[in-house]
Amino acid sequence: MGSKREFKERLGEDATFQQYRRIVSTIEKRVTVSKFVVEARSLHSSRTMRNLKGNAPSSDKVYEAIVRDMAARSRIVELKMTLFVEKELLESALSSISAHIRALYDLSDLARTLDEKKVLLKKVLNKGYTLLEEIASAVEVMDLIVKDIDQAGYAVRNLVELIKLRIERPAQVV
Repeated sequence: MGSKREFKERLGEDATFQQYRRIVSTIEKRVTVSKFVVEARSLHSSRTMRNLKGNAPSSDKVYEAIVRDMAARSRIVELKMTLFVEKELLESALSSISAHIRALYDLSDLARTLDEKKVLLKKVLNKGYTLLEEIASAVEVMDLIVKDIDQAGYAVRNLVELIKLRIERPAQVV
């Protein structure tokens, strides 16, 4: 094949590689990963549950916190699902284009070992791999937020039980 420059020129003319680039570009347009993360963090930081303080939060405040947590959790899962679908598409595109390049191009002039060939492919497909890592990181952040909401839900169940006891036995100390 010759030089890396020749390889990149041939690859740039390759219809399958051009299709891969269009897929990556389309995914980037459909999901701005940083906006998804900002929205998830905003939902997390604005949770009413975080403001339940004092000896006896009212049942109205607890109800509002529960409802808002359910809405926030639902929206975050919706964001995660969108990212998941795009991640699956991107992984499939990366796998296909990698197999296409390995099958169609003789990389032995450019990289000797299997590891060197993997590094070369990763460099050539860098934009896709970078986007894949961004999506994976965003999903991880969202998983942490959902886990926090779920754990707060457990604490709220205990709080609701305490409120019930106070209502049933107002004169007794619980």
